[in-house]
Amino acid sequence: MVEFQVNGMYCIFCVYRLKAAIRAIDPWLKVGIDLKTRRVNVERPTDVATVERAMKHLGQIVGIRESDGKLGVSLGADQA
Repeated sequence: MVEFQVNGMYCIFCVYRLKAAIRAIDPWLKVGIDLKTRRVNVERPTDVATVERAMKHLGQIVGIRESDGKLGVSLGADQA
């Protein structure tokens, strides 16, 4: 499972857009989104970079939470 920290996700509409963008890559991916903590969990994506690009394309600031708990952050499309 890969966990993303998605800052800028404030409403249920953001949740639906993110889930749709990730499932457009692979409709069988299991996606869990916690709006309160702004975390997106994707179970076993084949290409993490593609999932990250899809979320950044929506203008979200995305960070991938590593197994050691550290967070790497990259800017979304409209912040770069």
